[in-house]
This record gives sequence, C-alpha cells and structure tokens, in this order.
Amino acid sequence: GSCLACFHFTKQGMPSRLIAAVGGEGVEILSLDFDIIHAAKVLTEANYLLITAGAGFSADSGLITYEDMPVEYRDFCDPSSLIDEPVKFQQFWIEFSRTYLYTTPHRGYNILDEWCKRTISSLRSNIENLDCPAYLSRPWYVYTSNVDGHFRSFASFQSSLCEIHGVSSELKCACGIGYSDGKPRLGSRWMKWNESFSSMKSCKEEVLRLNSDVLEEIVRAKKEIVCHHCNRPMRPNVLMFHDSDENVLRHLMNEREKYQAWEGRVEDDVVNNNRKLVILELGCGVNVPAVRKESEEVLVDCTDRIRGAQTTRGSASLIRINPKNAEVTLERDYHSISIHSKAAIALTQINRWLAVLNGNNSRKD
Repeated sequence: GSCLACFHFTKQGMPSRLIAAVGGEGVEILSLDFDIIHAAKVLTEANYLLITAGAGFSADSGLITYEDMPVEYRDFCDPSSLIDEPVKFQQFWIEFSRTYLYTTPHRGYNILDEWCKRTISSLRSNIENLDCPAYLSRPWYVYTSNVDGHFRSFASFQSSLCEIHGVSSELKCACGIGYSDGKPRLGSRWMKWNESFSSMKSCKEEVLRLNSDVLEEIVRAKKEIVCHHCNRPMRPNVLMFHDSDENVLRHLMNEREKYQAWEGRVEDDVVNNNRKLVILELGCGVNVPAVRKESEEVLVDCTDRIRGAQTTRGSASLIRINPKNAEVTLERDYHSISIHSKAAIALTQINRWLAVLNGNNSRKD
C-alpha cells in the first residue's frame, strides 16, 4: 500500500514548514514544500516582477562572496591604493574580472530569463505599449549589488538592470578619485595626485569594456592600463570603500534614477489598475543588507498605498529565497513567502511547479 502524510518540518533556527509526503511499496518517496508551490502560484499571477539579487545568487555559480574574499580585498577595494600601487591594484581587479567572465552563470539565470520572455504569461502591462525608453517599458527589472555582470549576459535584462555597486568588467579613468563633492580631497597625497595630471572632459566619459580578447591582451602586456586622454591609471567601474569618484558615482546615480522611475510607474499601476507586483529576492544576506532593505521598502510602500486606496484589488508580494536568512520580519502584516534554500535550487523547483500550473508537465528545466 501507499500513504500520504502532511506535517510541519522544523529545523533549528528556522521557522516551521508545512510538508506533504507520499510513499509506500513501489512508490518513489515524494516530498512537497508548500512554500515552493505558493511561490509558483503567486508568480503565475504577476503583472510585474522585481528581481532583487545579492551575493548569494552569485555564489550559486561558484563565485566567492564578501565573507570569503582574500585578505588584500579590503586594501584594493579602496581607490586610494591605486595611487600607491597602481599596477598591483589593476592586476587584482583584472583577475576578478577574468574570474567573473570565465564563470558560467548558473541555471537560475536562464530560468529567470525564460520566465520573463515566455513562462509567466501574466507579465504584461499597460506601460509596455507606451512611447517610452526601453527601461520603462519592461514589466520586470533587476536590482542587484553584484558586480560580476552576469545579468548582462541575457538580453531580457540588459535594458532593465540596476547594478547599485557597478560592474567590474568596465574600466573608467581614475581622474575623479582625488575629489569629493566637486572639491579636492585634503592631504598631501591627494594634492600631489590632483596636480600630477591634467584632466580632460572626455576622461569622464572614457570606458574600457573588458571582453575576453581585451583581458588576455592586458594580462600578456603586464603593463599599467591608462586613460588615453590624460594618461592616468584606470579603475574598475565599481563602488569601493571611501569612494568619492564622480566618474563612477554619476553612472550609478543615473542607473538608480532609471530604476526608481520604473518602480514608481509600476507602483502607480498596481494601485490604480489592480495590478500584481511580485518582488523575488535571491541570496540577499544580512551582512550587507542594501538589496534586502530595498525589497522590503518596495513591499511596504506599495502595500501601504494599496491599503490607503481601499478600492483597489492590486497586490504586492515578496518571495525571499535564502538558505540562512529567508524570514521576513516587518512590524505589520505584509504578504511574503520565505524559502530556505539556495536560489538556483529553489528557482528550479518553482520552475517545475510553474510548468504544472501552466499545464505543461513535460517542460524540461
């Protein structure tokens, strides 16, 4: 015979989960996590999808996170080290760029790409047909702190991507590191740096994009990489510790403003036109919580507006996927689903249930 059982599964330090299991002689044991099924159900109804991704999402591809960075990372994650050791500084970041470039993004990226292009048919919105820039016309957006550039590998995300810490596969002229809020930074070291070179307006727009050919040429040459306008060393387009470089900050602010414009229009549509927004948070930990906080802020702001409108049937939901810190602890009751798992594994499981809910059981993932 066979049997069916439902039970609460509790693991130390984590909230209880409701699990269903079926088994018996000649029957393969099958267990179901209802949070996975619930997430799939919510996603099938989404009109908008905000994907927020942290270091844990990159880690699923085998990349190291901040906690496991080499000792010299903190030194070379300060732009001032470019003054003292420009070649070592650049070699350190070039090696990171090579690692990111030659690491294949895990299957979770492909799943998200498929969801946006085909799987989640409800990802259609009024703003798609408006005469507006591409970043405003997509019903999905990616907001990430990762600098590996892996989301850029997928056409679905290239025009709807906010990389809040920049990307390591771009180099920019470092002429701006000696200034803060438009004023020269204090100290003899910065004074010497600012006086040693004559910056040009074109330096601010200088970008060297690192593909495999460019990277290998740099590695073979073993020379300092300089801006061809002012001959200053170049730096990665990444926000670092104590960073006041306008060349980097201006780019990040521009990307942030695009994202905020999209989020604002989506929020209006959810509240005014009974739309459904799903925030899918992937691998965002508590040590560097910027992306985690953004997920919660969007959930709270959108939900509070819906409650204030009273007449709307719009909704906002947060799906938080994290092997250690998936719980959502907010003062009020907001719709959230916690999945204690690595992102790549959870996305694969959700994808299977999306196939079932869409009536396509034979779908391969």
